[in-house]
Order: sequence, then C-alpha cells, then structure tokens
Amino acid sequence: MISDSCRPPVSVYASPPETRTRALCPADPAAAEARVSVGCALTRTCFSENRGPGPSPPACGPECALRAGGVRVFTPTPPYPTPPGFAQVHQGIGGDVLVFLDSHCEVNKVWLEPLLNAIVKDPRMVVCPLIDVIDYVTLEYQPSPIVRGAFNWYLQFKWDHVFSYEMDGPEGPTRPIRSPAMAGGIFAINRHYFNEIGQYDKGMNLWGGENLELSLRIWMCGGQLFILPCSRVGHIDKQHTANHAGILKALAYNNLRLVHTWLDEYKEQVFLRRPHLKYLAYGDISERVELRKQLGCKSFQWYLDTVFPELETSKRVKIPLVLQRREENKFGTS
Repeated sequence: MISDSCRPPVSVYASPPETRTRALCPADPAAAEARVSVGCALTRTCFSENRGPGPSPPACGPECALRAGGVRVFTPTPPYPTPPGFAQVHQGIGGDVLVFLDSHCEVNKVWLEPLLNAIVKDPRMVVCPLIDVIDYVTLEYQPSPIVRGAFNWYLQFKWDHVFSYEMDGPEGPTRPIRSPAMAGGIFAINRHYFNEIGQYDKGMNLWGGENLELSLRIWMCGGQLFILPCSRVGHIDKQHTANHAGILKALAYNNLRLVHTWLDEYKEQVFLRRPHLKYLAYGDISERVELRKQLGCKSFQWYLDTVFPELETSKRVKIPLVLQRREENKFGTS
C-alpha cells in the first residue's frame, strides 16, 4: 500500500474526503512492482518516491532538503518555471515512472496505484488523475464530475463532456477515459517513454501551452492519453495569474511553437481567430520538427479524425467554475 507521505501540505484538514467510487476502484497489487519518481512542478519542492522492489535511488546530494518515509525532497535553486523547470525536475530522479504534480495539490486516497497500474500494463500510456477542486479561499475540497480534457481553435484548454459509451460496461464510471488533451502539471508517464518522445519542449518560455503540445505529441507519435476516475487529486485554482503581461507574451510564444510544429495546414484555423499571432516570433523549432520526423508521428488530420473529431462542435461541460478557470484563464482570446 502506498502512503500519503508525498501529499503537499496545502490543506487545513487531516485528509480530503474520498471522492472516487470506492466499490469499483480496488487497488491493484501489480502497481507496487514499479518504482515511482514524483516530481512537483511550479514549486521549490520536488518529491522523489521509491516504492517497491529494486535498489534505492542514489543518496541525496546538496539539493535534498530531507529524507523521510521513502520520500526524497528536492529544492532546486533557483526555483524553475515551467516548461523548462519540468525538465530540470526529472533529470536527477531514478525510477520507472515519473509523476508530475503542481505544487498546490492535495492527493486523495489510493491516488497513485491506478496511475502506476495503467503504466505497468502499457508503458506508452500517459495517465492523469481526475482533478477535484480545492477552493482558493476556504480550501474546501470539492469533487468534480467525470470529464475529459479538450481545447478549441484559440488553443484554450477546457473540460469537456464524456460520451455515455465511454462509461458503458462493468467498470461504469470508473472506466479510463480517452482524453484529447491534458490539463498539464498533474500526470504520470513512463520515464523511458518520456525521454523517447522528447520530454518537454525546452524552447518554451515561462508558462502555458506545454500541456497541449505534449498531448498532441503523445497521440500523434504512438502513445495514448487517459484520465483515470479511480485516481483523484485536488487542485487549488490560482486566480488572476494569466493577466500578467509577461505570461501572456510567453503563452503566445509557446502556442506558436506548438502551431508551427504540430498543426500542419490547420494552423490557419488558429490564425483566422488570432491573426496577430502570425507575425510574432516563436524561436527555433528545427529540433522539434526533426524529432517529429524521427518518431514517425502521424498528421494532425489523423488526430482530428481519430482522437478529437469533435473539435469544432465540442461543447463546454457545466462543471465547477473554479476548475474551468484553472486552464482557461491562461490564454487570451484577443
């Protein structure tokens, strides 16, 4: 059994209410066969947890603040922003699986086993927990409905309806959900697969866009992306962050790197809605374009036909506003 030792202390109560469908979400012992490294993004503290058989990670160096209960705590100096910071987080961490967590998270009961079990079965599957809401002011933990990640032609991430057939069968509402996109910052991935597909785009700046870029790369380059309702992690919505001029500039820059690398002829759909982006700089993407060729990735047309044919007509699901704001406030639509 995996303990709560890596729960970031954001809560004012001992533990969050259990929000998964417990009767249909048994812990699978197979998950314990993997060693897991947990990286916490957008924070000074990053956790590396060694669970299961196999040798322990190397002894802590100067970056290690403490060791307790099998958890290594890393304190990068200075703290690294994302997306470059994500790359820094995992470089010195061993184990077979990387689990990225935003700093303002509260993990729920038996949150890690479902993620590990899925990756043990398929190393090319990238999995996200279902994200519950922690109120920004009161820290009240609120369960979220079952949703999937999506986006529109403004490259705004949003939460979307799950089709009824996705929850058919004996697993019911606990069945893994195919997700066209991830919210970012809260997911698990096989470490070797993460390296194979090129980690994060280190050319991106500051914050935003890396979640959609990685989502497209996973699907178009032979992987799969799922949300697991049996894994629940609460998240505090940090409001009014995206109004900062520097963040908006970084978002435009990062989104353009995504557009010119992955959208093929469909990049014109973005420029029709945001024509000013067409004339902005986005740096050198030659390395990312070459990576796409080396990996033999499919076209964006394939992604639309196979993964997200609802892109034009996808409707926003009615979910707690605070959860919707988490990603939508990252992007301007002017």
